[in-house]
Amino acid sequence: MGTVPGPISRALKGFAAASVQALCAPGIWQMQVALSVLTVSCNVAAITFAARATGTEMPLIVVLTVPPLILTAMLLPISAGGWGLREGAAAAFWPLMGGAAAAGIAASISFGLVSLAASLPGLLMLIGPSRWRAPLGTAHRR
Repeated sequence: MGTVPGPISRALKGFAAASVQALCAPGIWQMQVALSVLTVSCNVAAITFAARATGTEMPLIVVLTVPPLILTAMLLPISAGGWGLREGAAAAFWPLMGGAAAAGIAASISFGLVSLAASLPGLLMLIGPSRWRAPLGTAHRR
């Protein structure tokens, strides 16, 4: 089996080199791991708070097992933003911790709505005045 010829091959090689540099360079991979753990922790905390807001208390062992499983379902690239998959996973996993499937769905919808609301300020960058944005190809410098 051969390689892809032409510009696609060059682009793939460039992407691979940039990925290795971005993820594995000395001092960088530690930061990548730390930021990844922080991101997952914040998402687990958010779904735990959403569960609490909808009336479900979760002990620590449940917080460390059920929300990560529910959030993992969102990774499947077959829906927009994990909607539907997350609710299905919550309905499936919530009874394992002694809760009702409806409570899991309520917590999942609450998490989705809060996440959506938290991302809406970014919409200003897309629809706001162009003076808020830096021209393409330029970096913000201090």
